[in-house]
Amino acid sequence: MWDHAAEFLKIELGVNPARDVCAVHGKNNRHPHKPWLSEIIDAFLATSNEQLHLALHLLLYTGQRVGDVVTMKWSDIADGRIAVVQEKTGQWVTIPVHTQLAAMLKETPRRSDYIFKNRWHRPYKNADALSGVIKRVLTTI
Repeated sequence: MWDHAAEFLKIELGVNPARDVCAVHGKNNRHPHKPWLSEIIDAFLATSNEQLHLALHLLLYTGQRVGDVVTMKWSDIADGRIAVVQEKTGQWVTIPVHTQLAAMLKETPRRSDYIFKNRWHRPYKNADALSGVIKRVLTTI
């Protein structure tokens, strides 16, 4: 607005006090993620495999980012909570294990140190790998 007033309205305001202020949101935040509708969740669960069901439950019931979910280990669970070092902040957080997530974890075989793994029973290398798999399933819905 400051620049607009100076250029188009010919109002002399002096130096713009916000000129060197950094943007609060980067370019990746222009299109924030929207929550999935319950119909999408139901369709995803109907068309995907058990490992992706587990991924969805971890994402929904911990509220963590994909990058945090792929690094979760069985040893991170104790006393009804999951401890996570958040990828974005580097901070430890402990999250109560929701009853639906607890039921799914109880049924999940422990074939690896990691809770969630790919079809070869190895952890996903990064968030993009898991996001890509989820996106492919969503394109079939």
